[in-house]
Amino acid sequence: MEKFIGVARRWYQKAVDSNDSFDQFISIWISFNAIYGRRDGSEFRKIKSIINEFNSDTITSILAYEEVRYFYTISPPIQFLNMDLEIEDTADAQNKLNRNINRSPKIALENLMYILNKVRNNLFHGDKRIERARDVDIVKNAYPIVKEIVKSYLRLDYRLEPINNGSVSATDNSIENILTDKIDTLKEQISNLTNHYSTLPKDHKHPVSILLDRINMQANGIEPGFTTPQQLEAIQQNLLKLYEQNKPDVLKDTEEVFNFVNNRMREVIDNGCTEEDVNKFYNEYIELQRKYLDKGYDLKFIFSG
Repeated sequence: MEKFIGVARRWYQKAVDSNDSFDQFISIWISFNAIYGRRDGSEFRKIKSIINEFNSDTITSILAYEEVRYFYTISPPIQFLNMDLEIEDTADAQNKLNRNINRSPKIALENLMYILNKVRNNLFHGDKRIERARDVDIVKNAYPIVKEIVKSYLRLDYRLEPINNGSVSATDNSIENILTDKIDTLKEQISNLTNHYSTLPKDHKHPVSILLDRINMQANGIEPGFTTPQQLEAIQQNLLKLYEQNKPDVLKDTEEVFNFVNNRMREVIDNGCTEEDVNKFYNEYIELQRKYLDKGYDLKFIFSG
């Protein structure tokens, strides 16, 4: 499943990189398809299974988009071919969307996605024209809604979208400035987090106590004038091993993220922020965000600024 989540993220990035409404919608739907495609049932049953995983706040947030109104007021309704190759339209789904948007938001979202799925089918099957104003308006209004659904499922934040919302230039100094500012901001925020370390019990399992364990050193044979480099290295490795075994999770997490910001981001800057490096860094950044979202961190707080 993680493989297809990675595909979804890459197509999401391609969507937000594009300036063309059709390219945006096609890319974001492919991203969405990567999320629901391996589920059981018909295509729309798969889509509904995604909606069922959203909480009420997420559903309300999606339905708050001004583009939603476009789809329950569009006239004439969107036409499509049913399984019997008969022409139907979205009038009934539009009415249900409008009727339930406040009364039963989940039902409203299901009907909205029914309409957008018909938009997708018409486009992918060649029944949308890039030169027709109505078709342009339809995909232009559909894109932000599907984008929000994908973003909500992947638990992405708007600040994670590609810098400059487009291609990255290897000579663009603004990229270096943005990354440098981000390093300073994140260093300050991570530094502030260390204030919480004082709440850790200062007993023999505290990282400081482990690293300053004089008894441990003496028990391992340290003696001024007689200790060899090999003996001291063995003592060092034992202390570091004990440290790693007893290090609190908050310290492990902070060290990993700090090293990523302090070393990995600096590496990209020092290499001149090439397009390849920045894109690779961005994907690593998303992966790290995903890891710590899964661990329960509120990244909107940690990575604000």
